[in-house]
Order: sequence, then structure tokens, then C-alpha cells
Amino acid sequence: MSSEEFHHLKVHLKDIASATDNFDRQKLIGHGGFRSVYKGELSLPKGKCMIAFKRLDPKYGQGNDEFWKEVIMLSKYRHENLVSLLCFCDEGHERILGYEFASRGSLDHYLSDVSLTWTQLMCGRLCYKYRDGRINEILVGVWKNHYDENRLDDIVSSDLKKQTDSNSLMTFSAIASRCLNRNRKERPTMLEIVKELEVALAKQKLSQTSRSLVELGRLAKPPLVYESREELLSLLSNGFRHNDTTWLSINKDKRVYETISIIKCITDDEIEDLEVIEDGNSRFDYVIEDAPDFKLKISTQFLIPSVTYNINLVYKFEQSDHGTCVPYKYKLDEEADYSGPFIAQVRKDGWLVTQLYQFTCTQREHHFTIECLTLASVECQILEGIEFCHVEYETEEKKKVNIQSMSNVSNTDWEQKFPIDYIDLIKLSKTTIQWTTKEELYSVLRQGFLIDNGEKKRLMISPRAVLDVDEWILKSSLFLESRSRFDVVAESRGRKSFTVKCKIRSRVLSPQTTYSCHLIYKLPENYSLLQCVVEVNRWNLRDLLRSPWYIYLAPPHTPIIGSNVDGIPSCTRKIEGHPKMRKDGWMECRIWKVSPSIMGTIRMNLLFSKAEEENENETIVDLIVQGIEFRPM
Repeated sequence: MSSEEFHHLKVHLKDIASATDNFDRQKLIGHGGFRSVYKGELSLPKGKCMIAFKRLDPKYGQGNDEFWKEVIMLSKYRHENLVSLLCFCDEGHERILGYEFASRGSLDHYLSDVSLTWTQLMCGRLCYKYRDGRINEILVGVWKNHYDENRLDDIVSSDLKKQTDSNSLMTFSAIASRCLNRNRKERPTMLEIVKELEVALAKQKLSQTSRSLVELGRLAKPPLVYESREELLSLLSNGFRHNDTTWLSINKDKRVYETISIIKCITDDEIEDLEVIEDGNSRFDYVIEDAPDFKLKISTQFLIPSVTYNINLVYKFEQSDHGTCVPYKYKLDEEADYSGPFIAQVRKDGWLVTQLYQFTCTQREHHFTIECLTLASVECQILEGIEFCHVEYETEEKKKVNIQSMSNVSNTDWEQKFPIDYIDLIKLSKTTIQWTTKEELYSVLRQGFLIDNGEKKRLMISPRAVLDVDEWILKSSLFLESRSRFDVVAESRGRKSFTVKCKIRSRVLSPQTTYSCHLIYKLPENYSLLQCVVEVNRWNLRDLLRSPWYIYLAPPHTPIIGSNVDGIPSCTRKIEGHPKMRKDGWMECRIWKVSPSIMGTIRMNLLFSKAEEENENETIVDLIVQGIEFRPM
């Protein structure tokens, strides 16, 4: 075997001797029957790096052919989970292989740890018995026989049997057995192995989750009655009373939510001055009505360590026309400044939920003291309790269509992907649309096209069509780093409020579909003046008496307990009324929703202003608007 093909990997013996101090014992990091392993720093074409040199004993073990087989095989593979062969030396009688140095040691040192769980051991343990400096027994053959004879219990550690799911073990052992086939062609590919290991791990996690859910269900009083896992999940999702003052439930990810009654959070001395009432729609027997100022002493019992939670206030108004802007400001007992108000979310049962704080749990039990002050004289607010739920962030939906992979689709099949009224939509185009195949037309429809002086097929409307020119300055969009769909954008003049209004024909939208309308904009570098609650009102005589709703143009800063960071989270929270960062670099926030009729015109006229009295004299400055966008919900 010639070394010319691998000349780029070859290094001189003197360089290795220098790197290892002439194979000094201080550099020895491992040894076995046929080789010793040393570490040393060596200069390679890519720079200096630490290398593990495996020096083969010329008296034993590998001969010249075996050495070159290892060079040929290992030089072909490059993967983040594999130790790479970086160099070799074959001068005289020396046969040395240089590997990427694994600073944390050998994997077998971790896999042989008796404290590891089955989930952690999904990759296996040592495959031989090693005693008195030599290998006593190769276990692979023994394990194969146990698998073939369906006696897996005999080879699973007794410490692991209680926690191992049988379905997970069968999946794991089946793929492991296939890996041991003598015929290489009958062995699974790495893709198959990874896929089956993921299935085995998922089964194990499902089993562990099921056990945890059963234990959670045992906390219910009275006990939950169910006959299947699906029934248990449904009951836990709906929630249950653990005692008179604690409500437990799970979300779609099977995370535990803990809600504590407001009665338990207020001291006996303070509760004497408050009005305690019954509410048939509450999870608890008693709630508190019209509490002007109050202090909450909160103690949790069932939180999961390492999970990040929101601390939410749960309340409502007897009358529904007070909107969703929280009428409180608040602070922890040890804090000097108050936070708030924030926007409340309307729960399915009609109660309002607003975030007070965020923190990462370190134990099941935590204790907090929160002081709340009423901002305005709002009557008939009813307090239910404090809710602990894990933080949810927006995830980007992967709905991209790979048109290249669909190149064999016929014209008839392409046409089935078009909207029913695509011919009418094409007639609305500002310019003539040209295409030769239905595939090309499909691409045009997905990209969108301009209609009627600036409207876009993707239901995007330019700022000059929806904003009042007296409130905004129209500028060229060419100066922006982020690409705009239109030739102009609008920059706010520094007014206390602004309006967004438009008229669009219903036929531009799909019938029997609910649409959301989003404001597309950019924040200034210093957006502190925009970091407040914005009130949105319908601005026409017919709707003046309707309740406003509330949004944020800038991401709000929920106080984080135990953190000195005063910045904005990099991820957008999955909350109604909160803005979202788009892939194109613009921000968006939902401002309206509509269900268009088949015929007629849709009219929207909205007034935006700062909701907080202390900020009512501040103006909205340096906000840049690209337009509004309608899209199906």
C-alpha cells in the first residue's frame, strides 16, 4: 500500500517526538495490550492543535496491512460525533496514528457509570468484561443469543429494569442486533440507526411521561376516574382541584400548570378588609372583589426544576367593557420600582390572565411576595388567583414549498393548487401577467403581484393607501436595509395618535375565511418611548361605544426574577397583542380581524393612541410603516 494518496496526512517522527517530549510518561494518557497513547501539540496546515498519538507496539498486534486499513478507513470520515484522524507516521518500525484529542476522555468512562438511567444509556455500555489487565469475555455473542432467545431481561442491569420501557428496549435491541450482522450489506445505515434510536428514545420518554401523569392524577381530590391514557390526558388538560386552594393542569406539551387561590395568597389580617365572595365560574369556591391595593404571599408546591415559568395574575371584571389593559402596577417586596401595566389575555373561560414576572424554577417550592396597586378607579374587578405556567415562544412554521422538487407535476395538478378565483385575481393585476406553463403561474401567484395602485395580491396594502398624510412623512424605501414591497414607506411625524383606514373589495379575499390584519413596521433604534401599551379603537360613529383592545408596538419587558439583564428577550413570546419579528427584518402586530362576505366592501378605520395616563403626552416618533397585510387565520 502506497502512502502517496495520503501524503497530506503524513508527519515526521521527529515532530511527534518533539510534541510528546520524546514519548515522556508525563504525556501518556492511555495504554493497552498493543499500543500506548500520548498527547501533544503539533503544527498542522490548519494551525496548532492538541493531538492524541496512538503508538502501535511493533512486536504485537497490527501489522502493516492493518495499519493502512485504519488510515484508509478513518481518513474518509469527517463527522462532529466522530474522532477524526489528523495525521500518521510510518517511519522505520514506527506506526503512529494521530487523532483529534478528546479533552473530556473516552466515552466508555461515562457509559460505565452505574448511576446512569436507561434514557442516558440508550447508546449502550462497555461490550466486554475487563479484569486483571486483560479482556476476560466478549459480551456481544452472549447478548446476541439472549436477544435471539427473547431473554433481554437477563442482560439488563437490575437497577435499570424498573425504569426501562419494554417497547423502547425491543426497538433498541432490534436495531443493535442488525448492526451485528456478519454480512456488511445486511447491516443498517447510519440513517436507519439514528431513526430507530430516536423511536426508542421517544418510547422511553413517553413511558416516563405516562408514569409522571399518573402520579399527577393521584393528587386530585376527589380521585380522577379514567380507563385510558387519552382519558387521563383529557382530564389533566381540563385541570383538577388538589385542595381548596390549589388547581393543577397540564398544557399540550404536558407541562404542569399550578394555580393558587387568591384567598391563600392574602394574609388573614388583610383579608378581613376585603370582600370575599363566591363565583360559580371560578376554579375555587371563593374569590375577592374590588381590592384596591393588596399584597400577595405566594408559595408553590408542584413546579418542575429547570423550567422557565410565567407568574400570572388571574382576574376579571363583572362588566366586559373594561377591555384587557391591566389596572394594576406591582413589584416584588425587595424591589424599589413598580412594573406594569401589561396587556391581559382572555382565557377560554372568560377570565383575564396577565404576566407579572418570569423566572426559572430551581425546586418544586418557591416563595414570592408581590405588592399590587390599582392604577385607576375601576369597579367590580374580581381576583381569582396566581397562575404558574411555562413560557411559550413563537416558532417559525416551516411551510415552504420546494417548486423544484415538484417539477414532474402536470399542468392539471398545478391548477388544482390555485385559488378558486385566480382568474378574477389576475384581472385585477396592475400589469399584464405572462406565463407559459401552469407551474410558472403558480410561482407568480405565490410571489404575489401589485393591484390597484399599491395593493398586493398577498393582501398587502401600501402606507399611502392606509395612512393619513398629515400624520406621516412618505419616504423612499430605498434607504432601508430591509427590503420593502413598495417604493415608499411612512415615518411618523411625532403625534400622540394615528389612524389606519382602508377600503378593499371582498372578492380580493377568499370567501368564508377569517382574516387577520397586521401592521408591518420598523422600530427606531431607541424605542423606549414606544415601549408602552397602545389602545386601539374603532374610529367611526357606529362603533364608538365598542370596547377598545390593546397591543404593543415594541416588545414589552416582563421582569425576570433573579436576573440583572434589562434587555428585551431575543425570542418573541406567543401572546396575543405582542409584536413579532418577521424573517424579512420587519416587525408585525395583529391589529384587526375580519370575515369578509362574498360581495361588498370591507371598511377598516382604527385609532391608535397610548393607553397609559402617565404617557399620554408623549408622542409616537420615528416609527416606520411599510403597510398592512391581510392573511387567513
